[in-house]
Amino acid sequence: FFSHLFCLRQPAVCCYSTTRSTRLLRARAAGLCTMAQGQPRFIDIAANLTDCVFRGVSWKGQQMHEDDFDMMVQRFRSVGVDKVILSGTSYDVCVKALELTRKYPGIFYTTIGVHPAQSLEFEASGDAQEHLDKLRRLIVDNRDVVVALGEIGIDYAELKECPKNVQVKYFEAQLGLAQ
Repeated sequence: FFSHLFCLRQPAVCCYSTTRSTRLLRARAAGLCTMAQGQPRFIDIAANLTDCVFRGVSWKGQQMHEDDFDMMVQRFRSVGVDKVILSGTSYDVCVKALELTRKYPGIFYTTIGVHPAQSLEFEASGDAQEHLDKLRRLIVDNRDVVVALGEIGIDYAELKECPKNVQVKYFEAQLGLAQ
C-alpha cells in the first residue's frame, strides 16, 4: 500500500483499511494488523472525514440525509477499526480535523499539511511564510493528536489544479515542518 504520510513519530500498528476486504486481508496476512479477542484491529491511515458528504450534505450544499456521523463512527468501531488518521489537505481541513480529534479522543488522530493540488493556498494567503507558520502552530499546539505531515508531496495528476513548480516549492517548505 502507498501512504501519503510523512511520519513525525513512530506509529504503532498501521493498516490501510478501505471498503475492500482484500486489502484488509492482505494487511492481516502481512502481519500489519493486530488481533484483539480473535478480531483483527485496524487503523485507517488516510480518512477524509472532514468532507461535507460525511454529514449528509452534497458537494452542492444540499442536505441529502440526516447527519449520521456518530452512527458511522460506531459502525467502523464495531468492525475493528480502532483508530482513524484524518488527512489534512488544506489549512481549513486541518482545523476541522483537529476539531474532530477533540470530539472523538483516542479514536481520531490527524495529519497536518496541504495537499499538492491545494498548494496555491500558500500564495493566495498573501503571506506564504505566515501560512506555513500557522501550520507549524497547529502541529506544535496539538502534538498529542498530530501524528504525521500529510497529505504533502507532488501530484502530477493534479497539475491542472496547481502547477508543478508551486507543488515542489511548498512540498519542500512543508518538509521543514517535520523538524
